[in-house]
Amino acid sequence: MTAHVWVLETIRSGREVCRRPPGRRGAPDAGPPRPGRCRYPGGERGSSAPLTLMLGVGFVLLPVMVLVLVLPTWEQRTVDAQDAARSAARALVAADSWGDGVAAADGIVAQIAESDGLLPGDLNAQFSGSLDPGGSVTVAVTVVVPAGDVPGLGPIGTLHYTAMSTAHVDSFRDSPA
Repeated sequence: MTAHVWVLETIRSGREVCRRPPGRRGAPDAGPPRPGRCRYPGGERGSSAPLTLMLGVGFVLLPVMVLVLVLPTWEQRTVDAQDAARSAARALVAADSWGDGVAAADGIVAQIAESDGLLPGDLNAQFSGSLDPGGSVTVAVTVVVPAGDVPGLGPIGTLHYTAMSTAHVDSFRDSPA
């Protein structure tokens, strides 16, 4: 078994460190310095690799994984809101009266929510404008978007996204009754 030769040196700062002499890899009879006799160049605290690994996983890897997992849900919900607003505005403009148009638009919003697996209260529509010839109708659809879902902890909150769509009433259309 080969042991290492250690030499006690005083460095510029005045403290003593143990180092191997240059060109010597070890000698059979020499062992490491006695405990408490000198300090090792790397310090006695040990390695910081486990701490760096833990912080890297905790502050970089896990948030990126959570973001990757929630981005498709955010995109799906925003597209659902835009589609519902556009379809509801078209249905409202094509109706003969405001009441019929709101009922048709609400039906379309509910159908989109059901087909995409959303809860009934996750899509809310608001209507404004008039069906007068040359007028315009605006539909605002607000969707509830989950902010994130941390494994082991569950959902961490919700966001609200609003999509708006405006449709113009035909200028040559008969006035609603």
